[in-house]
Amino acid sequence: MATHCEIPIVSRPYRCVMSYGVYTLILILLLPLAAHADDDCAAPHFVVETSRRFNSTTSSRLLNRQPVDSLSQCVRLCRLLKRCTRFEVASDGGQLVCTLLNPDDDVVVVVSPNTIAGTRVCLKRPCREQRAFAFERFAKRALANTTHILKTFSIRLDECLQKCHDESNCRSVAYNSHTSLCQLSRVAMNAVYNPRLFFKPSTTTDVYENNCQDYATTMTTNGCTFMRMTGGGLKALADQTIAGVGDSHECEQLCVARARVADPCRMYTFDNSSKSCHLMYASARILGRSPLEKMDAALSHGDLDDCINFSLKCRDSSLEVKASSLRLFNGKMAAMSGRRSSTCEHRVDGEFAFAAKFEFDKCAIEETNHSEFRGVIHVKEGSTNLVTIRDKTLQVSCRMHQHQHQHHQVVSIRMNVDANNKTMRLVSNPPERPTFALRVYTNDEREASAVTIGETGWIVVTVENAAVDRFIVTNLASRDVNTGEIRRLVDDDGCVIRRDLVAGIRKSPDEIRYRIAFVDVAERAEIVYHASVETCATADCEPACNRELYEGTQRSSPLALDLPRRMLKRAIIGENRQLELLGDVYQVRGHKLTLLNSRARAGPAQAHHTENDDDVIITKKEVNLAASFRHCFVDDVTCLFTIILASIQFFLLLCCCLIVYVYFQHWRMFRALESAGERHQIEFYEYGSDVNSIQLDKDDSESPPQQQQHD
Repeated sequence: MATHCEIPIVSRPYRCVMSYGVYTLILILLLPLAAHADDDCAAPHFVVETSRRFNSTTSSRLLNRQPVDSLSQCVRLCRLLKRCTRFEVASDGGQLVCTLLNPDDDVVVVVSPNTIAGTRVCLKRPCREQRAFAFERFAKRALANTTHILKTFSIRLDECLQKCHDESNCRSVAYNSHTSLCQLSRVAMNAVYNPRLFFKPSTTTDVYENNCQDYATTMTTNGCTFMRMTGGGLKALADQTIAGVGDSHECEQLCVARARVADPCRMYTFDNSSKSCHLMYASARILGRSPLEKMDAALSHGDLDDCINFSLKCRDSSLEVKASSLRLFNGKMAAMSGRRSSTCEHRVDGEFAFAAKFEFDKCAIEETNHSEFRGVIHVKEGSTNLVTIRDKTLQVSCRMHQHQHQHHQVVSIRMNVDANNKTMRLVSNPPERPTFALRVYTNDEREASAVTIGETGWIVVTVENAAVDRFIVTNLASRDVNTGEIRRLVDDDGCVIRRDLVAGIRKSPDEIRYRIAFVDVAERAEIVYHASVETCATADCEPACNRELYEGTQRSSPLALDLPRRMLKRAIIGENRQLELLGDVYQVRGHKLTLLNSRARAGPAQAHHTENDDDVIITKKEVNLAASFRHCFVDDVTCLFTIILASIQFFLLLCCCLIVYVYFQHWRMFRALESAGERHQIEFYEYGSDVNSIQLDKDDSESPPQQQQHD
């Protein structure tokens, strides 16, 4: 390298040194990428296809074959074996059998009515918890139009699936294997009422439906409707079998509740003779199968029709009805007056989540008594004015509780007595309304205003008076005051959805306690807990999904490997075409709670000085710099490695600056030498001309005497 750089040209050595420094910097920046080049798949998942199997299961390709309880168990077995790239799940005599495969070459997928085939794919981030597969393949299908296309790419299939997995609104992809055309779509086969309007047959394109969507907010017991029939069912086509189920209604509840802990269920078959429930992620109508293929008086079948979850938001002068639909909704919401005519109509064109606001005085929402407004909302799917089975009627009622304590009110009464000892009217005292409160306690039963991240405590919801003795807590959540982030702990059914944060529940007649773990990712956070309290009209209104969390009670074992019975919502008997959104709902809110990070686990010693002024906590920290540097260079390898890389980059930057400076100085010197040489040459010419002139003058002065002498 040195011999090539020693060239008489002045700028060449510095160019060589600069190139060497740039190449070194590029190599250092590429080192982390090279270190991760050989890592394994970050999130292995599977693409499944219903009613399909692989063409060969020879001994050289067969890894294992054993009975399983569900599709999820077979997927876990395949993930444990790195050589397993494909699997099959089929029903054999009422028992699911899992077959693990490792083919050496490309295999051909053939038709098999009661078999599920899965192929391993690699994603950069995992799917939702307990999801057995990430995508479902529908062969020979393509998008009918470009209305619902989100993005278009020309990439490989695995990259196309990754693009859809990263897009929150992507529900499916249409991939052309001949042209590598990838189309991300917001609609899917199971996300529309009529797939023939959105998808068409194709010879080169396949549709892959995204199974990583969140169905917890849409698939609820009171929001889903099924097409039910008795005397037949698809018992052989199932991905999970649960034994010991009481009736078909409980089987239907299991199907709806499974979306919270596993894959969504769109079809079920209940066998009354064996008391078994057979669940399936696919729909019979999408697969083109009929429940009458297996006619048996003991069978009951249900196919998911639609799921729309409604919620009511009451305001001072209006109410708002919000809805989240499992399928793409096209229709309208309208308030019905006493003459059954619609007013305040709101159109919905192709949305999965929509809302409508209705004014009390303009939209036939009448005030029935003090602080209560009632009305009827008609929800109609489709463009026709005819009544269909998907039409719903909502009976809404807003009870405006002011949350005022009676002992803070003063009433002044003036009476005029017309006749003594004569009763004009007997006035009874109004019923006492309950007053609820939410407080946060530490483990030693002290009301907390500041806690350390990682500790445990209690969230206590109490009733201040004896107006009610049965109530449940719903929509318990924590809100970060600074960032606005909301973390839900209990859903609208009263079921605990964050069991990593809520470890136990204690129930008494006047309070409900939740054992909570205070966790947060920030250094210091300020949060506020808020919840809704619903009064109960029946004695047994506790959600069955929380039975395992009640302290002091016997824990029940789950029914199956993947679906514990604790996720069942409280039963709601009746048809879901007529819904009633009413009840006494009281909003409770706790005080501001500050979460502080424990510095004992962080390493460097710090001194804390805390000043507590009501709900405001000011924390002052004094950091020991010597301890911080010692912790970085001795205990924290990541910190040391970061400092080394930063030092190398700073050294390279300094070298580059030095090279540029030297090169600039040399250029200035070279320019100075060139200008000096030109100036000396000019002076030499001027000096030579002066000498010649002087010599000529001398010759002229000496020539006459010589001539005279000659004469």
